[in-house]
Amino acid sequence: MNIAVSRKGRPPKDQDAVTFHGQPLHSLFVTKLPAEFVKNEQDLDTTALSKAINVSRFSIYRWLNGEAISQRSARSIIAVSKGNITKDDLIPFMLRF
Repeated sequence: MNIAVSRKGRPPKDQDAVTFHGQPLHSLFVTKLPAEFVKNEQDLDTTALSKAINVSRFSIYRWLNGEAISQRSARSIIAVSKGNITKDDLIPFMLRF
């Protein structure tokens, strides 16, 4: 019996590293977060961001996979973005169904 398993969180190591490129939340983070959270001008530094907002890296990967961002995390993201990301920017990612 072969059961398909739905993966959430970080992509497997054998998967292409650009999985999230072009996704709306990834684009928002890469364009509006300070340079300390972006690698190579297009890659999100999930380790640095997770430490700054006090969540696990896997929480960030879950958001990139479509899970909702909590209010506490949204406030932290707004704070570390130094005003570049607003509540209005994050509302679509907080109201996931």
